[in-house]
Amino acid sequence: MGDEANSFGGEAPKIRVYENTYNMTPQDHQKFSQSTAEQIMTQVLNEKLADQFQEKDKKGRIKWEYDAADANELVTQILDESQKRIVAVMKEKNNGQPPRYKLVFQSNLGENKNQLIRFSSRCLWDPEHGGDACATATWTNSRIFIVITCFALYYE
Repeated sequence: MGDEANSFGGEAPKIRVYENTYNMTPQDHQKFSQSTAEQIMTQVLNEKLADQFQEKDKKGRIKWEYDAADANELVTQILDESQKRIVAVMKEKNNGQPPRYKLVFQSNLGENKNQLIRFSSRCLWDPEHGGDACATATWTNSRIFIVITCFALYYE
């Protein structure tokens, strides 16, 4: 029965069946590192934004006009690059296996006019047993601020 031929005359491909591990918490080497994620996101923000907002007007102020399309493209590039780097680090720590986390990114971009802004979020998760966590990075200058947050939710 194991030597069945398929309709093309070759052997039928073997099908691998994986069983659930029922691991409800991540192993130590699989855990999401908040500090590493924050460093990566800060590095991406600095790389993408440091040179972009250097043009100044006659009074020496940074020239910047908000455009929704440009802002959307900029934030998308930052979040994509952050996600790629965080996943690469997590794969490296997990022996090349993809991370067992759902990564959800949120960003806020706005004009800085010397005001005080605070961002907060609420989530229903289990940080002690489930390994859920979040990391936040901020970049600001005299005209613009960007806050990005990565929520890491462990799943089996």
